[in-house]
Amino acid sequence: MMTIETISRSGARFLAAAVMLASLFNPPTWAGQLSGAEVLAQSRAKYAAMQTYTDTGSITTEFALNRAAPTAEHHSFRTAYAAPRKFFFDFTKGDKPGGERLVIWGDGENFHTWWSATHVHEVYPPGRGANAFALSSLPTVGSALFVPPMLFSKAGLHGPLSDFELVRSEGMEAIDGRPYYKLAGTVALAYGTGAVRGGRATTLWIDAQTLLVGKVLQETPDGTGSGTVDRVTTRIFPQPDPQVNPAEFQFAVPAG
Repeated sequence: MMTIETISRSGARFLAAAVMLASLFNPPTWAGQLSGAEVLAQSRAKYAAMQTYTDTGSITTEFALNRAAPTAEHHSFRTAYAAPRKFFFDFTKGDKPGGERLVIWGDGENFHTWWSATHVHEVYPPGRGANAFALSSLPTVGSALFVPPMLFSKAGLHGPLSDFELVRSEGMEAIDGRPYYKLAGTVALAYGTGAVRGGRATTLWIDAQTLLVGKVLQETPDGTGSGTVDRVTTRIFPQPDPQVNPAEFQFAVPAG
C-alpha cells in the first residue's frame, strides 16, 4: 500500500530527474543574455574598435586516418596590437623548447614575417600587408588568421572568426568559472566566383563580460573521407585595451 510519505519521495525523485533532463536539453541562461546574432555583432564591433590588445593562446590539433586513434599536437602563440598598424604575432610549433617559430610584426608602415624553417625575412609594404597573414596561415595552423582579421576589420582578411556563419545559439557555458556564450555555426572558404568549399562545423565561446572569443572548436572539414579526423581546438586568453610597451612591436631578425 502506497503511503503519503512514499508518494512524496517518489514525487521528489521524479522532479529531480525532470530537472536533470531539462538541464541536458536546455542550456543554462544568465540575466541579460543576448541572442546569438547580437553576441556575434557586438563581439566583432568590440574587436574593430580596439585601440590596444594582447593575448596568449594555445592550439591543439587532432588527426587520424582509417578510424585510428587521433594523434594530438600542441602549439602556442601570442599577439600584441596598437591601432592603427602596430602589431606583433609570435607562433611556436609544438610544446617543447626550440620549436619551429613564425613571427609577424608591423612597424606602423610595413608588415614583416620571419619563419625559422626558412630563415627568410619578408617585407610587405602598404597595400600588400594582408599577404603577411594569408601566407602565414598554413605554417601557423591557421592561427595567424584568427584574431588579426577582427582587429584589422577593414583589411578584408578572412579567417575562422571573421567568416563564421551563425547557425544557432547554444546558450551559455561556464569555462574556468566565467560565463561564455556558446555559438554553433560553419566556416567555409569563399572565392570571388561565389564557390564555397572546405566547410567546417565550428563552435565559438565568447566571453559574456568582454565579448571576446575565448575558445574555438573546428570540426573535421566537410567532404573528408570516412574515418578521418582533422579537428582543431584553440584557446585564447585576451586582454582588451591593455597598456602595451612599444618594445612589444620590435623584433630582431636572427642572424643567418
